[in-house]
Amino acid sequence: MQTVKLLMSAVVHIKKASLDFDDLDSKKTKSWYTRYSRSKLCNLLFTFELAKKLKNNGITVNCMHPGIVSTNIAQDRIGLMQFIIKTVLKLKGISPNEGADTIIFLATDKSVSHISGKYFVKRKISKTSPYAENISYAAKLWDASENIVKSFKF
Repeated sequence: MQTVKLLMSAVVHIKKASLDFDDLDSKKTKSWYTRYSRSKLCNLLFTFELAKKLKNNGITVNCMHPGIVSTNIAQDRIGLMQFIIKTVLKLKGISPNEGADTIIFLATDKSVSHISGKYFVKRKISKTSPYAENISYAAKLWDASENIVKSFKF
């Protein structure tokens, strides 16, 4: 069975994210946190819709949360926000190798080779938000994404 794994980097979609189909590019949204949360929700919706579309093709598609990985994500932030992010990463962050564990598991372990359209945290299937489980949102996002891509001249 062929496998496609999609990486996502946060669980913020669970409590915060909802989609505004009139502002998919978030140009009207000032909050970086709202934009980030929406992007993670879109990762989930895209993964679930792609898994549905590939259901009978022998290809599995899943997404995962690596945990809070200590990276240089806060380097471009200044002041209090940089301090907060760096402190959280220092206190709660895991190494990049630890963060890669679940994606490596999904890509290589035979025990999950038949599972598709799921969200994993620490090698286990995890619950998502009600928005992420909304199949009509997933289909609508897929269609909107196709239209956006078609508008580009390649």
